[in-house]
Amino acid sequence: MEVTQKVAQYISDSLDEEVDIITVILFNKLIIFILFT
Repeated sequence: MEVTQKVAQYISDSLDEEVDIITVILFNKLIIFILFT
């Protein structure tokens, strides 16, 4: 049970990090798009 909780927490943390990276990339592209058009 303890191990399952840790694995689930690790997976959710990894997903959060991936989402954060994608959000940052999209946000940077949006800023570049606004500045250069």
